[in-house]
Amino acid sequence: LPQGILPSVSALRTVRVLRPLRTVTGVEGMRKLVVTLLQSLPMLMDVLVLVSFAFFIFGIVGVQLFSGKMRNRCMIPLEPAFEVNLNTLEVVYDEGLTHNEVNWEIPDDDEATTLCSRPLTSVYPNHSPNSNGGRVCKDYPIEVALDDLDLPVYAYVNMWCNKDANPNNGITSFDNILWAWLTIFQCISLEGWTDVMYFVQDGVNDWVWLYFTVMIVFGSFFAVNLALAVLYVKFTEEGDAEDEEGAPEGAGKAGAEAEAQMVPVTSWQDHALVKWCYNLQARPSFEFTTMGLIVLNTVTMASEYHGSPEAMNTALEWINYILTAYFALEMVIKLIGLGMVSYCRDRMNIFDGLVVMFSLLEVMLNVVTGGSGSSSLSVLRSFRLLRVFKLARSWKQLNEIIRTIFDSLSSISYLSLILLLFIFIAALLGMQLFGYQLEFCDDFPEGARSLCPPGEKEFCPKHYDCYVDCTPEQNATWVGGLEGLCVEYPLNRDGGEHILAEGDEWQYMVRVGKSYVPRHNFDDIFWSIITIFQILTGENWNAVMYDGMRATSEFAAFYFLLLVVVGNYIILNLFLAILLDNFGSGSGSVSDSEEEEEDEEMEEEEPLDADPGAGNSAADLQRSASQVAAQRKLRASMLRRASMAKLNKKSLGVLGPKNPLRIYLHQIVSHKKFEWFIVLLICMSSIILAIDSPILDPNGSLKKVLDILDKIFVVLFGLEMILKVTAFGFAFHEGAYLRQ
Repeated sequence: LPQGILPSVSALRTVRVLRPLRTVTGVEGMRKLVVTLLQSLPMLMDVLVLVSFAFFIFGIVGVQLFSGKMRNRCMIPLEPAFEVNLNTLEVVYDEGLTHNEVNWEIPDDDEATTLCSRPLTSVYPNHSPNSNGGRVCKDYPIEVALDDLDLPVYAYVNMWCNKDANPNNGITSFDNILWAWLTIFQCISLEGWTDVMYFVQDGVNDWVWLYFTVMIVFGSFFAVNLALAVLYVKFTEEGDAEDEEGAPEGAGKAGAEAEAQMVPVTSWQDHALVKWCYNLQARPSFEFTTMGLIVLNTVTMASEYHGSPEAMNTALEWINYILTAYFALEMVIKLIGLGMVSYCRDRMNIFDGLVVMFSLLEVMLNVVTGGSGSSSLSVLRSFRLLRVFKLARSWKQLNEIIRTIFDSLSSISYLSLILLLFIFIAALLGMQLFGYQLEFCDDFPEGARSLCPPGEKEFCPKHYDCYVDCTPEQNATWVGGLEGLCVEYPLNRDGGEHILAEGDEWQYMVRVGKSYVPRHNFDDIFWSIITIFQILTGENWNAVMYDGMRATSEFAAFYFLLLVVVGNYIILNLFLAILLDNFGSGSGSVSDSEEEEEDEEMEEEEPLDADPGAGNSAADLQRSASQVAAQRKLRASMLRRASMAKLNKKSLGVLGPKNPLRIYLHQIVSHKKFEWFIVLLICMSSIILAIDSPILDPNGSLKKVLDILDKIFVVLFGLEMILKVTAFGFAFHEGAYLRQ
């Protein structure tokens, strides 16, 4: 398109990163969680109103109290504002100058990062403090050269508080309400809030801790955690509704579980060895012996240390062999006494069996290699620590917690997919906004900037080097202060990016070094995902935001605020909501589960004389299986009828509910295979987006292939939309395309 019609096509192309969101519609569990989130939006909006009210109050108070206070730095006046008496080393100041006529300088880096409150330059040359509280500027030593002494001699110059930039490259401040809100949000996230408080204490006084304490208690401990309460309430309401609707299905599921637990009696259970092993593993003394050896295993592993004597290592290795042999023997006894089906029915037995197999593998590798494969053996050796979880069998409360966590895995798995989807989309968007832009020249002289000289595009590295301007007179000469050669570059008038003036034909610059690239960057999909995960954990997320704002503009803050609010306060809080829901629903049944466990233990302690499979006939098994199959068919039929019942209005004002074309298209777009085909297209499109990069050559073959594939996906997704609009209708009745 001609320039001016769509001046920012790249901004429109950024919308492509939202394509992976459509995978939510193809996975039922993810769809339910997203629907729950959408239904909780009205209550979350109420929380947002409360938090916004707090932001207004604390923002206004912060602007009134701290506006401009974070700009003060201790500075020294430059000569000729003062003279040093070489006889007495006393500093004499020129009282005829006002503070506006004096040139001020920050003496070192420490003073550049430390705020002050008094004395202000307005009282120059007076140095008495003119306010209470805050940090007082002290005297600064300057070296004085004396002809008759070779040793360094110092005179002490007074420092005054003068205005400079705000901390963190001018981002952290209370100068206006917008900057105050950004600073308050950073404090409420509990990342770097103490640094902000110390800044303000140095610039004002120590009593500002009251402001920050109230803000943290109300904002972080109370208001923000209301989002967790809202999500928990909505999630529990949704779970109760599903339990009421899915009662028959739950009964079928219970029947299926009962079917899985029905184990017919076999002749091998009458064998004497089987009975002996069964009775042995059911004895409390056998269990207590196992628990004691698990504790011994943990103690022996904890006693290892770097540089331990060889004799001690040998003794610990033999103890490990003995313990591994015992745990392997325990597994064999349980397998013989319980049988494979009953053994695997207990998840703790499966867990213990895996640990035993890894331990046996470690012993075999240690014997074969003679301990030379230290890296692989250390990995396998760590599996022995997992034996300590067997203690949960006798620790009822810990057992209940572990069981609840395992029961939560099914719900958390779908939420994990949503979290991964959110991270992937945020990473793609970060690549579009900040890819290869987080490069800085702070370690070089003032005026250094990262760029690619005109005409050198093909030779510039991915991250541009740092350059400083020089004069035409310095061309082809070594510039001492910059420690580099001044080079002339022909200006590229077509690009226009590096044109200094309209009449210039050459640009003169000195390369001073490579730019600094922080580890948190968005250069490729790998580092972009790691950076997003760092932001979601809250660790130094504000440092990433500072660099993003420095590299682009102040509006980059909205991207990072959205990440923290949606990712941290909403999606990650859903994990807590699911765990709380499972613990809440399971707490009432703790006593019941304990009674069931006691009954099971009493049954296990009985000798294996009775027939454990009595009453479990083949007819009962067949009847349970047929009931489960019938319920599944009934549910599928009801879903199809409910879907067809939505076709009660005309589509696009033309196709009626019984139109053959509309019915045929409805069957296509409602089919599971069609949904999974669309999910496959979305995954392929996401891979294409991840491969794309801002530094790809627009005329390169890879970029051309990616653009062609992107156009193909646009056509396919457009065709999908046409099919669904034709089948469901557009927007003006229930069940239409835009109503979903």
